Amino acid sequence: MVFKKIASPCLSALAAFLAAVVMVTANISAYAVQCEDVRREVLRLHVVANSDSETDQNVKLLVRDALLAAGGTLLSQAQSAEQAAALARHLTDTLQQRADEVLAENGFDYTSRVTVQKEYFETRTYEDLTLPAGVYMAVRVVLGDGDGQNWWCVMFPPLCLPAACTQEERDVFTKENKSIVAATDGYEIRFRIVEVIEQLREKFRKEADG
Repeated sequence: MVFKKIASPCLSALAAFLAAVVMVTANISAYAVQCEDVRREVLRLHVVANSDSETDQNVKLLVRDALLAAGGTLLSQAQSAEQAAALARHLTDTLQQRADEVLAENGFDYTSRVTVQKEYFETRTYEDLTLPAGVYMAVRVVLGDGDGQNWWCVMFPPLCLPAACTQEERDVFTKENKSIVAATDGYEIRFRIVEVIEQLREKFRKEADG
């Protein structure tokens, strides 16, 4: 009888704990699915400098500006990130030529490499926009050896330039996904959990690729 009296509260506490674990797991799973949706709605621009020297970092920003001017208008007319990526693939030669022109105009003897590819990013914040960690489609621009600090932004929807951050362009995100990318208070823990999950996935992917 005494055992039953002791066991009953313990079982109730265990049941409550398990229920809480199930609820938290379900919430994280739903949040992870929303993060995956965000990744599909975005085309990123990623410019990697030749080195961390001041001159290499400065020309990185000049290349960035030139590429946004060269491809930004066309890509802003896309209706989806998938369409923007397809357009960017057609523009890779043009973008690379423009980047090389900027490098040559500023006296640099190295060139650029421009690709449109899937790439892993950590959780990043750009102004008031936060994107969860994971694999995104990106226009990747490597200058010279590509050993320097990088610069990134969102090429679609066209949020790289402050003037482009209009409500209409943010409406590309669904209502649910806006609550994620807007960096709402209270999302930090969930961002971190998703980041840990995605880091593990990226590690296993690299190991599988050899």
